[in-house]
Amino acid sequence: MLHHVDGRVMLADDPKLIVVHLIVESAIDKLDIVSHLTPPSTAVLDESIGSILAQRRILQAQYQRLMDRRAQQAPTWNRRTAASDAAAVEGVARSLRASDLAMQKRVQNEKALSTATSAKIRREKTRALAILQKAVKELEADGQCLSLVSVLEEEREHERRYKELVDAVRRTLASSSDLSKQLASEREQGDAEDAKRAAEIAALKSELERCRKALDGDQAMIEAQNAARVRSERRLAQADGEDMSNKIAVADSELTTQTKAFAFVDAYLKRRTETGEVDLSEWQKRRADDVSNAERKLGQLRADRDAQVKDLERCQAILKREQIARAKRIEQDRRAREREIAERRAATRIQAVFRGHRVRQEVRASRDAPGKKKKGKGKKGKKGKQ
Repeated sequence: MLHHVDGRVMLADDPKLIVVHLIVESAIDKLDIVSHLTPPSTAVLDESIGSILAQRRILQAQYQRLMDRRAQQAPTWNRRTAASDAAAVEGVARSLRASDLAMQKRVQNEKALSTATSAKIRREKTRALAILQKAVKELEADGQCLSLVSVLEEEREHERRYKELVDAVRRTLASSSDLSKQLASEREQGDAEDAKRAAEIAALKSELERCRKALDGDQAMIEAQNAARVRSERRLAQADGEDMSNKIAVADSELTTQTKAFAFVDAYLKRRTETGEVDLSEWQKRRADDVSNAERKLGQLRADRDAQVKDLERCQAILKREQIARAKRIEQDRRAREREIAERRAATRIQAVFRGHRVRQEVRASRDAPGKKKKGKGKKGKKGKQ
């Protein structure tokens, strides 16, 4: 009886053979995941990894040829061919286990990765290989389908974890490549800025040297000017020393005169201050009275203003009512005129209708009168032609 598993044709008469087939397929898939899980950019692989991967491809090809032969011989399948096929499948499984052991040894001996993600990947690979070996041993021991289902579920879970780790590693590689590009661009910008800064520093140094030379020349000129000024001041001091005594005498006489004048002014200011204090108190009283009178007048003015505002509001209300009434009267008069005009027009139309009706009746009555002769038209027409 044929059985389809993941798009592959399998013979399902022997449960143990089905279990072995599923284990072989899972081992091949796990080797595929492990081969994609360690790219050259994150792990250092040597010739042993290459040989193991080549052996895995050879075993996978052998297993595929075995399955093709089984599919071709399905009509003539019996227990004896099943035993030989089971032996061949078990041989392939042993080869795959040997490949797994070699891969595990290589994983244990490879260099430690620099990031926490690489360490997690190695732990998950080791754990997956251990689980795979444990599942193979348990299936070889009892070959029960229930244990196979649980092992397959665990393997699918680990495969999902492997895929997530592969995606994480790829995202890390992409971010690291972007970071390296950004660092390279920043390094180029830093080099350009350093070159620009070096050029600016060289220009500043040349400017500083020029300023230093100009400062030395200015300093020499200032020293010469200071020496000339000192010599002139000394000559002036010698000339002024002779007149100093005369100036001191004049200053003493002026000081005496100023002292007397200051004493007189001080006495006058004292008297003026006393009288000013009295005048200030009187002025403050008058100001307080003026302020009270002004506040009283202001209150009266505010009261008058409030009364005037109330009268104005009352007048505005009356005016508004009158305007509303006048507008109503104007509207009523307009409507009355329009109604009167409409009535006149209607009466005129009615009179015209009755007048036309009466005229038509009179014409009809006069035409239908019994004694009246009808006028001929022939003679009249002839007269008109003549």
